[in-house]
Amino acid sequence: MARGLLVTFEGIDGSGKSTALRAVAQALRGRGLVVKERAEPTGTWLGEAVRRGFRESLNPWSEALLFMADHAQHALDVEAEVAGGALVLSDRWSDSTFAYQGALLSKPGFDAVTWLQDTEMAFDLKPDLTLLFDVDVETALRRVSQRGAAEKFERRDLLERVRANYLRLAKEESRRFARIDASRAPDAVVADALRALLARTSAQQA
Repeated sequence: MARGLLVTFEGIDGSGKSTALRAVAQALRGRGLVVKERAEPTGTWLGEAVRRGFRESLNPWSEALLFMADHAQHALDVEAEVAGGALVLSDRWSDSTFAYQGALLSKPGFDAVTWLQDTEMAFDLKPDLTLLFDVDVETALRRVSQRGAAEKFERRDLLERVRANYLRLAKEESRRFARIDASRAPDAVVADALRALLARTSAQQA
């Protein structure tokens, strides 16, 4: 049985990645492909612990450890699906932890992004392709404001650091990441994402 593919969708709050994932999944199914949609935090009790931590405003270290615990189990489950030939699309993956918790935990003399990467190395599953939906923070916040009350991560200063972390990750692994200009109309964003994914799928099957 041929190995499947793991494609992850990343970006700051308001980047439109979740909307794009649903549209891409629908387009792929229209081509006759079997697609599994995943998301982090997961729907398991570990994912619920992450969401409860949000609600109770846990300290950033405890929160980071909860994210990693949820991801460790999720990565194991997805690895089995990919090994079985599935095309898995995940709304957020370990890069979200590196970008967001890295922004919260880093301080002078301590690079939390690298620490988080090193810690997750033992159990992480490297995506075949990561689509980074990149948008400036001002545009992202304008979109977020239309949802109502902002979540704790939806602050300009924090999102600027998160976006910088994402761009750093994309630069460090340029072969894995495909940057999508998410400031444009949704149709154009989805078209670019689908094109990048199909190109990677073709390369895997060649």
